[in-house]
Amino acid sequence: FTDVAQSMGLDAMGSFRSVLPVDINRDGVEDLIVTQASQRTLVYVSDGCTAQNWVEIHAPIGSRVRVESASGIQTDWSRIDRGYESTAWIPLHFGLGPDAVIDAITVDYPDGHSQRLEGPIDARRVIRFIR
Repeated sequence: FTDVAQSMGLDAMGSFRSVLPVDINRDGVEDLIVTQASQRTLVYVSDGCTAQNWVEIHAPIGSRVRVESASGIQTDWSRIDRGYESTAWIPLHFGLGPDAVIDAITVDYPDGHSQRLEGPIDARRVIRFIR
């Protein structure tokens, strides 16, 4: 491994408590919120990688979400434990790389029902599923 923290501006020292990835500025790149025990909260806003595609999915907690694109299938679960030692609900973020179109999105709800959204679906957007 190579330590690149300093070159990325992530070399702060402290007694940290949680790290939460979230797209603060809505550019499709996850930023970091880092809380400390007795100091101010640190916010790291990314200014890179925005040329790649992504989709953000909002789904009820406990839902399984599958995103299908040319590069393959990605799966994640909507939950409240997204960050290390944090307990906030965070939307699901799927990086799509060069794929500008999504073939399908499937949401399996906790009650056993499923919903499938067939493509083509343009990337770089927020999609909300409500049950």
